[in-house]
Amino acid sequence: MKTIGTIMAATMALRRLLLPCVHSTSTRHSPFPIPVLLLLASCATAPSSSSISQIHLFGLPIALDLDPRPGPDGISVRVFASAPDKARGIPIRSGTLEILAFDGPLPPGKPLPPQPMATWSFTPDQLKPLASTSSLGTGYQFTLAWPAKPPARSHVTVVARYAAPHLPIPALSGSATIALRPR
Repeated sequence: MKTIGTIMAATMALRRLLLPCVHSTSTRHSPFPIPVLLLLASCATAPSSSSISQIHLFGLPIALDLDPRPGPDGISVRVFASAPDKARGIPIRSGTLEILAFDGPLPPGKPLPPQPMATWSFTPDQLKPLASTSSLGTGYQFTLAWPAKPPARSHVTVVARYAAPHLPIPALSGSATIALRPR
């Protein structure tokens, strides 16, 4: 029992260190198990502002089969926007939120390729029906089908990008790499 308690304490400590964008130390209210959060959560910070400056993306670890034909057809991600003075996700009321998908895993620390495999763009009015509130605040749930040409590689990398007039450069989330087939 002591080992389990030690593992749980270490997991919570890692969660606090690796997931500063989640702002929660309670696992009771989290919609995802801790290992999934540790593997999939990503966030990035843009210049400070009293409005949205950070975008956080959570992705399912595998692609989804959205139709009766066998094989993956799309992905599911959840996106939260936050501000420096807000610990929870806040509604997007201006600007544009884009979900970018790249064919294959991307090397860490490298710039994004210039051309994504797919881009899905959403205005605040289009985001309203996708919004929901949880213990993490207001977030947006997306189930996105591949474009006409599906990915050719075994993984896709997904990034959220938020552009608004108050930001000199768009805010980017960290990336989530999603497997097209379970191993």
